[in-house]
Amino acid sequence: MQELIYIMIHDYIGLGEDGPTHQPVEQLAGLRAEPRLLVFRPADGNETAGAYKVSVTNRDAPTVIALSGERWQQT
Repeated sequence: MQELIYIMIHDYIGLGEDGPTHQPVEQLAGLRAEPRLLVFRPADGNETAGAYKVSVTNRDAPTVIALSGERWQQT
């Protein structure tokens, strides 16, 4: 089976640089309710790299990585 990775961007609940968000907060809860769908909402670059690594090596289910439109602070 071929892996399938969806990258979703601009997912945040605050007022961002582009104005109010268009995605409802419930979007991730709905995705997480789907059977056999891995959903990641990484908080920083390290978590994003880890989510992508798991997504690429996972061959059993499709994956969603929901990224924020907000800028991350370097730590």
